[in-house]
Amino acid sequence: MLTPTLTREQVAKILQCSHAELGQLLRAKRCPLPVRVEGAARWFEDEVTAAAPGVTAALERVRHRRTSRGSS
Repeated sequence: MLTPTLTREQVAKILQCSHAELGQLLRAKRCPLPVRVEGAARWFEDEVTAAAPGVTAALERVRHRRTSRGSS
């Protein structure tokens, strides 16, 4: 049986985003969702690495929206 091993810090590093951006991606369900293991949120490594290319596009949209709002 596979066990989820990645922490939030590790997921943010793999997806090359900040914790705030990771939170936005999670709320929008644009990245793999964590599971609870003994009260701690953990991710499956294979899901995160497989989703990384698609998450990059969603992350660019989040960043673009943030910069376009700030320039208005």
